[in-house]
Amino acid sequence: MVSKVQESWVDCFGSTSSVFTLGHGTCNSLEMLDSRELVLIIPGNPGCSSMLQDFMSGLYNSLGKPELSIWALSYIGHESQCPSLLPMDRTYNLEEQIQHKLALMDKFIPRTAKITLIGYSIGCKIIMEMFKRNTTHTIHESFFLFPAIENMNRTWNGQIVYPA
Repeated sequence: MVSKVQESWVDCFGSTSSVFTLGHGTCNSLEMLDSRELVLIIPGNPGCSSMLQDFMSGLYNSLGKPELSIWALSYIGHESQCPSLLPMDRTYNLEEQIQHKLALMDKFIPRTAKITLIGYSIGCKIIMEMFKRNTTHTIHESFFLFPAIENMNRTWNGQIVYPA
């Protein structure tokens, strides 16, 4: 069994973002994940994958698949290697977060990987959009945990993002 979740900082979509990995990491991922199973987790707010480490380990141990890799993709702009004292960093909207996740898939995941998507809260909305827009990879399964999309159109902000 793989013992520890690793953090990588990757350049993609014009910025650096955090990817937490268990199993094969981002280094040489196009070769190492060829035809392998990969679970991608898309968090809800605040979009920090660092809080998913216990979940990733528990999922990996529960599934009992030694060749499985699990990645959690942080939101671009939500974590920083060198955070500023004042909030001066660029912010990214939902559309940019979706594009960022698709760009990460294209850059780091081979087209032959068997991808399972797991999202929670607004991460479910991002997964829905990834599923619709993805033209390069095969997504085998997707799971929604506590989906914000379920009642999104009942809120004021939700009606703007997701009109009825």
